Amino acid sequence: MNRGMSNLAKNFSTYTKTLKNADKGTAEYSETMDALKTDFADIFNLADKDMVSDAFMQKLIEDGTTLEKIANGDVDAIDSLRLEVAKDIVGNIKVEDEEAQSKINAFYDLLENDPPDLTVGTHIEGDDEFVTKLNEMISAAGMTKE
Repeated sequence: MNRGMSNLAKNFSTYTKTLKNADKGTAEYSETMDALKTDFADIFNLADKDMVSDAFMQKLIEDGTTLEKIANGDVDAIDSLRLEVAKDIVGNIKVEDEEAQSKINAFYDLLENDPPDLTVGTHIEGDDEFVTKLNEMISAAGMTKE
Protein backbone atom coordinates (compact mmCIF):
# COMPACT_ATOMS: atom_id res chain seq x y z
CA MET A 1 0.00 0.00 0.00
CA ASN A 2 2.76 2.44 0.94
CA ARG A 3 4.67 2.01 -2.32
CA GLY A 4 1.53 2.72 -4.34
CA MET A 5 0.68 5.75 -2.22
CA SER A 6 4.20 7.11 -2.58
CA ASN A 7 4.26 6.59 -6.35
CA LEU A 8 0.80 8.09 -6.78
CA ALA A 9 1.72 11.13 -4.70
CA LYS A 10 4.93 11.64 -6.65
CA ASN A 11 3.35 11.14 -10.10
CA PHE A 12 -0.21 12.40 -9.60
CA SER A 13 0.11 15.56 -11.71
CA THR A 14 1.93 13.71 -14.51
CA TYR A 15 -0.64 10.91 -14.53
CA THR A 16 -3.62 13.24 -14.67
CA LYS A 17 -2.10 15.57 -17.26
CA THR A 18 -1.10 12.72 -19.56
CA LEU A 19 -4.33 10.75 -19.20
CA LYS A 20 -6.47 13.83 -19.79
CA ASN A 21 -4.52 15.01 -22.82
CA ALA A 22 -2.99 12.00 -24.57
CA ASP A 23 -4.89 9.98 -27.17
CA LYS A 24 -6.04 6.63 -25.80
CA GLY A 25 -4.30 4.64 -28.53
CA THR A 26 -0.85 6.07 -27.89
CA ALA A 27 2.03 4.42 -26.09
CA GLU A 28 2.23 7.42 -23.74
CA TYR A 29 -1.38 6.93 -22.65
CA SER A 30 -1.00 3.14 -22.23
CA GLU A 31 2.23 3.39 -20.26
CA THR A 32 0.79 6.06 -17.97
CA MET A 33 -2.45 4.12 -17.41
CA ASP A 34 -0.42 1.00 -16.61
CA ALA A 35 1.71 2.91 -14.10
CA LEU A 36 -1.38 4.39 -12.44
CA LYS A 37 -3.11 1.01 -12.33
CA THR A 38 0.02 -0.56 -10.81
CA ASP A 39 0.00 2.04 -8.03
CA PHE A 40 -3.74 1.60 -7.60
CA ALA A 41 -3.36 -2.20 -7.35
CA ASP A 42 -0.77 -1.71 -4.63
CA ILE A 43 -2.95 0.74 -2.69
CA PHE A 44 -5.98 -1.58 -2.81
CA ASN A 45 -3.99 -4.80 -2.44
CA LEU A 46 -5.10 -6.21 -5.79
CA ALA A 47 -3.36 -9.25 -7.23
CA ASP A 48 -3.08 -7.68 -10.69
CA LYS A 49 -3.20 -4.14 -12.03
CA ASP A 50 -5.70 -5.15 -14.69
CA MET A 51 -8.33 -6.20 -12.17
CA VAL A 52 -9.71 -2.66 -12.31
CA SER A 53 -11.02 -1.52 -15.67
CA ASP A 54 -9.52 1.32 -17.68
CA ALA A 55 -13.00 2.88 -17.77
CA PHE A 56 -13.09 2.98 -13.97
CA MET A 57 -9.65 4.55 -13.84
CA GLN A 58 -10.60 7.08 -16.52
CA LYS A 59 -13.61 8.16 -14.43
CA LEU A 60 -11.26 8.75 -11.49
CA ILE A 61 -8.98 10.84 -13.68
CA GLU A 62 -11.89 12.90 -15.00
CA ASP A 63 -13.27 13.40 -11.48
CA GLY A 64 -9.82 14.26 -10.15
CA THR A 65 -10.91 14.97 -6.59
CA THR A 66 -10.99 11.43 -5.19
CA LEU A 67 -7.73 10.42 -6.83
CA GLU A 68 -6.05 13.59 -5.58
CA LYS A 69 -7.25 12.87 -2.03
CA ILE A 70 -5.82 9.36 -2.27
CA ALA A 71 -2.55 10.77 -3.61
CA ASN A 72 -2.47 13.00 -0.53
CA GLY A 73 -2.89 9.99 1.78
CA ASP A 74 -6.54 10.50 2.73
CA VAL A 75 -7.58 7.17 4.31
CA ASP A 76 -11.26 8.17 4.20
CA ALA A 77 -10.98 8.62 0.42
CA ILE A 78 -9.46 5.14 0.13
CA ASP A 79 -12.22 3.66 2.29
CA SER A 80 -14.93 5.42 0.29
CA LEU A 81 -13.53 4.07 -2.97
CA ARG A 82 -13.00 0.51 -1.73
CA LEU A 83 -16.61 -0.54 -2.46
CA GLU A 84 -16.54 1.06 -5.92
CA VAL A 85 -13.34 -0.83 -6.72
CA ALA A 86 -14.96 -4.10 -5.63
CA LYS A 87 -18.06 -3.39 -7.74
CA ASP A 88 -15.93 -2.61 -10.79
CA ILE A 89 -13.97 -5.83 -10.40
CA VAL A 90 -16.99 -8.07 -9.76
CA GLY A 91 -19.10 -6.28 -12.39
CA ASN A 92 -16.52 -7.10 -15.04
CA ILE A 93 -16.22 -10.81 -14.25
CA LYS A 94 -17.75 -12.74 -17.13
CA VAL A 95 -17.85 -16.53 -17.33
CA GLU A 96 -19.62 -18.83 -19.75
CA ASP A 97 -21.15 -21.07 -17.11
CA GLU A 98 -24.64 -19.66 -16.46
CA GLU A 99 -24.82 -20.92 -12.87
CA ALA A 100 -21.44 -19.41 -12.05
CA GLN A 101 -22.39 -16.12 -13.71
CA SER A 102 -25.62 -16.13 -11.72
CA LYS A 103 -23.66 -16.39 -8.45
CA ILE A 104 -21.29 -13.64 -9.57
CA ASN A 105 -24.27 -11.44 -10.43
CA ALA A 106 -25.87 -12.20 -7.04
CA PHE A 107 -22.70 -11.09 -5.28
CA TYR A 108 -22.59 -7.92 -7.39
CA ASP A 109 -26.23 -7.23 -6.46
CA LEU A 110 -25.31 -7.59 -2.80
CA LEU A 111 -22.47 -5.10 -3.23
CA GLU A 112 -24.80 -2.73 -5.05
CA ASN A 113 -27.84 -2.98 -2.77
CA ASP A 114 -26.61 -4.04 0.67
CA PRO A 115 -22.86 -3.39 0.82
CA PRO A 116 -20.82 -4.41 3.84
CA ASP A 117 -19.08 -1.67 5.79
CA LEU A 118 -15.50 -2.25 4.70
CA THR A 119 -12.79 0.09 5.87
CA VAL A 120 -9.03 -0.23 6.20
CA GLY A 121 -8.36 -2.97 8.75
CA THR A 122 -11.88 -4.44 8.72
CA HIS A 123 -12.27 -8.06 9.77
CA ILE A 124 -15.42 -9.59 8.31
CA GLU A 125 -17.32 -11.29 11.10
CA GLY A 126 -21.01 -11.89 11.54
CA ASP A 127 -22.00 -10.92 7.99
CA ASP A 128 -23.03 -14.40 6.93
CA GLU A 129 -24.86 -13.33 3.75
CA PHE A 130 -21.85 -11.40 2.47
CA VAL A 131 -19.38 -14.18 3.25
CA THR A 132 -21.70 -16.87 1.83
CA LYS A 133 -22.29 -15.03 -1.45
CA LEU A 134 -18.59 -14.19 -1.75
CA ASN A 135 -17.62 -17.83 -1.23
CA GLU A 136 -20.28 -18.99 -3.72
CA MET A 137 -19.00 -16.55 -6.32
CA ILE A 138 -15.36 -17.56 -5.77
CA SER A 139 -16.22 -21.26 -5.95
CA ALA A 140 -18.52 -20.96 -8.97
CA ALA A 141 -16.02 -18.90 -10.95
CA GLY A 142 -13.16 -21.26 -10.06
CA MET A 143 -11.12 -18.39 -8.63
CA THR A 144 -7.96 -19.10 -6.74
CA LYS A 145 -5.40 -16.89 -5.03
CA GLU A 146 -3.18 -17.26 -8.09
